[in-house]
Amino acid sequence: MKRLNGNIVDNPIFYSPIYDKYRKLYYRIQLGEFREHFYGEPTPYDKKIVLSVFNEKLEMISEFRLDNYKYNFIFFGVTKAGLVVGGNNPKDPSLDYEYLKLFRLKVSVWNM
Repeated sequence: MKRLNGNIVDNPIFYSPIYDKYRKLYYRIQLGEFREHFYGEPTPYDKKIVLSVFNEKLEMISEFRLDNYKYNFIFFGVTKAGLVVGGNNPKDPSLDYEYLKLFRLKVSVWNM
C-alpha cells in the first residue's frame, strides 16, 4: 500500500489547545485511530475526531467524539455563542465547495 505522509497517517495528531474566555475552558482537537471503514488511500480525514475539554488548570474534564466526515478539524475557534468548528470535510460526499459550512457547538460542563 502506498503511504501518504506516513507519520501523519500512522500517529495520533494533537492540535494546539485554544482558550474560551467566556467559559474559562480550553479545547483541543485530536485525531486518533482510523475509523472502521474508509475508502481509498488513508488520510488524516479518515481518523476519529475527538474534542477534549480542559479546565483552567489544564485538567481534562470531558471528551466528545465528533462525527467523521462532517467536521473539518483544521478550522475551529471560540465565539461568545460557543465553539465553532468548520464543516467542508473533503471526505464528505455532500461537500459543495460553493458554500462554507460552520457548526456551533455548545459545550456544557457540570460540576467544575
